[in-house]
Amino acid sequence: MADTLKLQISSSFIQEQPPMTMQLLNKTQEHSPISYQHGIKQLTANQADYQIANLVNLCVLTAEDAFDVKIGSTTETPLSTKAFVYNGSAKDIFITNPSTTDVIEISFVTSSL
Repeated sequence: MADTLKLQISSSFIQEQPPMTMQLLNKTQEHSPISYQHGIKQLTANQADYQIANLVNLCVLTAEDAFDVKIGSTTETPLSTKAFVYNGSAKDIFITNPSTTDVIEISFVTSSL
């Protein structure tokens, strides 16, 4: 049996009045990865263009603090976010701590398919 990497994306909206919960998105994808990595990367204040992934098809990043992410190269326009999902052709992924916060922790999962 081959290894399986499962990506689950779910989003709900919870309304107070009248009380109601709506499932906006619920999608699951399964892949057989060639390789994968996961962990937590600590970035110091103003640390720029750290290559978190090299030629990956899937990348999930989350953090409590906002960080910048660039897809493909360090010259691309950064996207500022606290959660990021990339699922596409093989690309390099770079992250930056744009703030003066001493250290931010970014949890990651990357995979080559």
